[in-house]
Amino acid sequence: MNSIYYDFWGNIIKHNNILIGIHEHPDGDCIGSALAIQRVLKKQFGKKATIYSPESIPSCTKFLTGVNNILIKEKPDDYDLLLLVDVNTVKRTGIPQSMLCENIYCIDHHERGSITYPNEIIIPEASSTCEIIYNLLIANECPIDKVCAEYLLTGIICDTGDYAHTNTNEKVFLISSELTKIGANPTKINKFYFNEKSFKSLKLVGYVLNNLLSFERGKLILGYVDYNYLSKNKRYGIDSDTINGQLQSIKGYKLSVFLRELEPNVVRVSLRSPDKVDCNLIAKEFGGGGHKNAAGCTIKEPLNKAIELIVNAGKKHL
Repeated sequence: MNSIYYDFWGNIIKHNNILIGIHEHPDGDCIGSALAIQRVLKKQFGKKATIYSPESIPSCTKFLTGVNNILIKEKPDDYDLLLLVDVNTVKRTGIPQSMLCENIYCIDHHERGSITYPNEIIIPEASSTCEIIYNLLIANECPIDKVCAEYLLTGIICDTGDYAHTNTNEKVFLISSELTKIGANPTKINKFYFNEKSFKSLKLVGYVLNNLLSFERGKLILGYVDYNYLSKNKRYGIDSDTINGQLQSIKGYKLSVFLRELEPNVVRVSLRSPDKVDCNLIAKEFGGGGHKNAAGCTIKEPLNKAIELIVNAGKKHL
C-alpha cells in the first residue's frame, strides 16, 4: 500500500497550481480532507492550491481555520491539476466542463464509479477520506501540524458519526489518538460540528420532525422539507446531520430518508441505514451513490413524486 501512496503523492507534487474539487452538499470529511491536503501542499511544498465548492459551506465547519477562503462557485485561476477529494465523479464537484484541465487525480472512500483516473486512491473500506489522507501524509513523511490534525480529525468524527457508525474500528481510534496527541481537540470538534445549533436551525429541524412519515410498520422513516419552506428560511441552512441523526434514533427503523426540495423539481435525498439495507444500491437507482449505510442522490421530480419513487425503491430493499 505504501508504494501506492508514494506514487500518488509524487505525481501530485509535480504540479504547481492545483485545484481541489469537493462534492455538492459538502460535509466535514470533504472539507477537512481538502483543507488538510491544501495546507500541506502550500506550507510544505510551496504549491498554489485552491479549493472549489459547488455549494455554500455548512455553518458547522466554520470553526476550521481557512474555511472562508474556499471558492464558492467562483471561477478559479488557471490550474494544471484537478484533485478530486472525497468524490470520484467530476459532475458532483459542479466544475463546468469548460473549466476542466487535462490532469485529473482522485482520492476518495466512496464506492468507485464507472470512471477511473490515471492517478487515484479509492478505498471504500476506509472510514473517511481524512483517514486515507492521514495515511498518505504519514507514508510520505509529511509533518502534520495542529491545524492539519484538526482538519483530519473533523473528517473522521463527521463520517463515523462521532464514532457511532459501523465504519468505526480499531484503525479509526488509533489514528484519532495520534491526531489528538498532535493537538486536535475532539471535544471542540464535537461541540461545533454536532452540538452548537442556532435557534432558527433547530426550528427547521422541528419542522421536519413534525411532518415525519412512516412506512412498512416503522421500518422506513421519511422526513422532508419543501421548497416553499426552505426558500423562506434558507439563510438559516438545513442541518442535515442533525435531522439524519434524529431519524436514525427511531426505534426499529431499517431505512431513514430525508428529502430537501432545493428548487421546483429538484429534490436532494439522503439515505441512512443501521446495518443490512444497502443505501448505495438505492441511491444508484437514481444516479447517486455513497456507502452501504449512508448514500445520497438527486431526483428531478416534484417533491410528492420524489417521495413516491424513493419509498417504492426503499421498500424493495427492506
